[in-house]
Amino acid sequence: MSHPNDVLVRRWFEEVWNQRRLASIDELADPDCVGHSENGRLEGIDAWRAMFDAFIAAMPDLRATVEDVLVDGDRVSVRWSFTGTHTAALQDIPPTNRAIHARGTTWFRVADGRLVEAWDTWNQGALLASLARRA
Repeated sequence: MSHPNDVLVRRWFEEVWNQRRLASIDELADPDCVGHSENGRLEGIDAWRAMFDAFIAAMPDLRATVEDVLVDGDRVSVRWSFTGTHTAALQDIPPTNRAIHARGTTWFRVADGRLVEAWDTWNQGALLASLARRA
């Protein structure tokens, strides 16, 4: 039987990233959620939504795959990968129409059945530099 926090993060990747079900952002994440990434701190659900919108606009065919999940109480670690095609500008990098593949991990903190904090670890800078060289 799956742990509720395992189900929660899998729903996040499947419903938000793969199905583009925007209502799931409000349902699964706390309004005051905080994200930590290479680009800095994202505060609040609107910032999380803006980050999602930017990636989907740049790679409309983006597909996330959950490769592994570890749950320890209110902490959940997800090893993931994504693929997509860079067909629109991403952080001022013109579209390259190239296939993209990246892997990373996200550590979530869950409270009251919602995502309240996340730490993304992946080499986003290298991906963007690679796109910029090919633009």
